[in-house]
Amino acid sequence: MFRIVEDDMPPLPEDCSDPLQDFLKQCFHKNPELRPDAETLCEHPWLTSRWEALKVYIYALVFFRKC
Repeated sequence: MFRIVEDDMPPLPEDCSDPLQDFLKQCFHKNPELRPDAETLCEHPWLTSRWEALKVYIYALVFFRKC
């Protein structure tokens, strides 16, 4: 709890790509006025470049839960 209050954001894994780091940093803004809303975050290049793969993963999860 102390680190959440004291640190600007949690440490990011060293092997994160630059686009992923940018996405996470935007998510971790403490000030809500500086943090993008969910709709804006969904349009982030890191997320949109992986959207097709994520859709396949989500559909697979739904399918296997029904089995």
